[in-house]
Amino acid sequence: MKTVLFRTAVVSAVGLFLWNCGDDSPGSKPPPGDAGPDANVTPDAGDAGTCSGCTGTRDYDAKSYALRARYDWTKQRLIAEEDVSLTLTKTNTVVALDANVEVKGVTAKGTDVPWAYDSTQKVLHVNLAQVPAEQGAITFVVKYEAPLSRSLFASKGRDGDPVTSRVVFTSSEPDRARNWLVSNDHPSDRALWSAELTVADDEDVISNGERVKDEKKDGSRTVGYRIATPLPTYLMAFAGGQLEHKDRAATATHKPLSVWYRKGLVLDTEAHLSLLAELMETFGKLVGEYPFDRYSVVLLPEFGGGMENATITFNQESSGQGTVGFGLNAHELAHHWFGDWVTMHTYDDVWFKEGMATLLASEAERQHRETGESKNVRLFGRTFGFDPADAIVDKSLTGSAKYTDGPYGRAAWTITQIRARVGEDAFWGSLKGILQAHPAGTLTGEQFVRGFAPKLDDAAITKILATLEKKEPPGVAIEAPAVGDAGTAGDVKLTLSDPSAALLDPIDIVVVDKDGNVGETKKLTPGTPLTVNLPEGSYLVYDPREVHPSWDDSFTVNPTEYYGALSPRMVPMTEGARKQFTAGSSAVQERILLEQQASPAPFEPSAMPSFYDGLDSRSAKFTAEVAGCQWLSRATDKGPWTAALTGIVTKPALNSYNTRLALCGSETPQVWFDGELEGTIDAKNAGRKNYLLSFDYGPTKSFTFASNLAANAPSLLLRDQAVSRLASQAAAERYSKVPDADVPAWQKFFRDHIAETTTQGRLLNVWKGIAALSDHTALAAVGGKLQSVPLSAANQRKIVCEANKVAGSHGDAWEAFRNAAKPWEKLAPDASTALQDPSKCQTTVTAAPEHSRAPQHDAVALERDLR
Repeated sequence: MKTVLFRTAVVSAVGLFLWNCGDDSPGSKPPPGDAGPDANVTPDAGDAGTCSGCTGTRDYDAKSYALRARYDWTKQRLIAEEDVSLTLTKTNTVVALDANVEVKGVTAKGTDVPWAYDSTQKVLHVNLAQVPAEQGAITFVVKYEAPLSRSLFASKGRDGDPVTSRVVFTSSEPDRARNWLVSNDHPSDRALWSAELTVADDEDVISNGERVKDEKKDGSRTVGYRIATPLPTYLMAFAGGQLEHKDRAATATHKPLSVWYRKGLVLDTEAHLSLLAELMETFGKLVGEYPFDRYSVVLLPEFGGGMENATITFNQESSGQGTVGFGLNAHELAHHWFGDWVTMHTYDDVWFKEGMATLLASEAERQHRETGESKNVRLFGRTFGFDPADAIVDKSLTGSAKYTDGPYGRAAWTITQIRARVGEDAFWGSLKGILQAHPAGTLTGEQFVRGFAPKLDDAAITKILATLEKKEPPGVAIEAPAVGDAGTAGDVKLTLSDPSAALLDPIDIVVVDKDGNVGETKKLTPGTPLTVNLPEGSYLVYDPREVHPSWDDSFTVNPTEYYGALSPRMVPMTEGARKQFTAGSSAVQERILLEQQASPAPFEPSAMPSFYDGLDSRSAKFTAEVAGCQWLSRATDKGPWTAALTGIVTKPALNSYNTRLALCGSETPQVWFDGELEGTIDAKNAGRKNYLLSFDYGPTKSFTFASNLAANAPSLLLRDQAVSRLASQAAAERYSKVPDADVPAWQKFFRDHIAETTTQGRLLNVWKGIAALSDHTALAAVGGKLQSVPLSAANQRKIVCEANKVAGSHGDAWEAFRNAAKPWEKLAPDASTALQDPSKCQTTVTAAPEHSRAPQHDAVALERDLR
């Protein structure tokens, strides 16, 4: 038991006294504070109010947090005061609150309240012994300041952004609200929330819930919001600055919708609002009416992926420019049922909300990925690929490190197996029942699984719960002769293993003969080899309902066996087989086309248009477009393939950027897209320009087109893509080689972009071009960026080692790079070592895995899936 000296600002009012904090109840201590640059916020070490190891209680129920704040752009700090209201559940009078901020004081009804701050744990301890309760709750006010951090951002754009409007915003999942809000920062303690932010009079604010205040006075504007549904702290959020918005009124199928964005941003708000309306209607039919009063998407710069703050999703700015990001918008909206309305009870329960959002995001694509006879066949398991090293629940990880592939793709796959086992009606009915049973509450992973009973029997429930923490995935051993001159006929022997008991049911295997007749479904079960006979002209299909991820993506398979013996036997080679292929599961279409892009064309060019038209999903169609360019590149007579593809690639299923389209060559695209490379860029054609960047127009035309976009495009998205595109051509990655005579102009292009570069993504693209063109004159400028641009340890070392190669015999350039990169001790150890001794670059360094919320939170975006 420790003795702690509490602090009061007015000694005469309360007095200084010694008080024993007392031991905390088991398991109630706060999670450790964030590691990182924002973890250094502490009061003066000599303050009487500091303490080490304080043990204020967590035996309370937070009732509400009311924030009043302004952001000081000069000091780069949030100046705040906050009403905290809570109910004590035991007789303890000293409470502990997460607060990685600089506390200035605590009061109640104008009277100072004793407090102490644990600078190690980042916890504020408040003595409420003298604060009376009103209607059962105790309310006090905390004044504090919060600097910029990993959860409080301020931006005016980056990397030469043509839009410089400013905005400050928060991002707090899973336990980072403490960096700007004083609270019990744990998902199980939901509370009411209101925010009042003061900004310049020409600026605006958005926060959770309904706007309840909007006043202008003396050159400033104060905007207030309040939400009637209690939230976990990680969903409490605000954004304020030079913002504007477009709205759409409620209809019978959706609540009021809005898109918020920085002033001057070029985007198609009507397309975005239409997508939100479509998604809300889709999810409403599946799991019930949207549970909140309104919904807004806020597009933000220097923000990766998306965050489903209740009623106000924050998405990366680029997702609303050009082609609106379907997967990201679907994933974040889906969270408003699973994550916001019903949230995780502890961080180990994050998997059910992320798994459900991942599943629902794919389900929302159904109308764009299934048509005709294949409608409602697939379960989208292929989109739920995962890293076999990630478990659904990993108790060894903490904080944001828990957000691996496990709680996303692997969890979505497990939930999909439940869906396949219980059937469609029971699955969606059970989900509605779970939401209704826990309104505005929390849920454990076990409660989620048991919510499918009785359709999901006790044995299956026990099996699922037992596999959540296991990592080793199923595996498939394949025995068959490699496909060559002997053809594809013969026997294929498959042996399934399931070391973690992750499979609920056997995997279906079928054979389609040369005439398109579908054979009897066979079951592949763990431990029992299955031999499948393939007659001449037939093809094999595994998992036609798409319950599971592709074997080569997430299961344990031998790549040589899979790609050399099995994958070629899954391709329809006859006209009759192709008819069944296009009439069957769109999941099979997508899988086979994606795997067979690099293989020889399975038909003559004349068959391509009708084959393409028969495909169900836009994903399959786009993959066929990419495959078509690869087939064209291999053809001796390119005329037939050019004719077959003309009507396809000029009207693509998706306006997605894909460098494999460069395989269509550099001459034909100049004819296909004649006149489109020039002209203005607006919200309507930005996505098309992004697609056009995929193709090769020869070095000269490509440089003119892309460099113009990099300099003049109205969106940072297109400017970034243009830099990336030219970097790929400089490196001769599928694109035609830059002639020696043109190299100086290309070198200058990348050199000119160094100064404006502030982020890792842009720097890596600029550096790629510099390194590919061996521009040693740029090394000094790049060396300085090692200190100013946040880079992973692996990328720091990569640039250092490649810079040494670029310098070559130019020792002065290498020394200039090394000097600009000082002080070396501030760099990652491997980068510092390589700067001192470049021979260390020959040593293989295995970088530690970097877990992050995106790209899955950033949803299973179809467009990304195809790159």
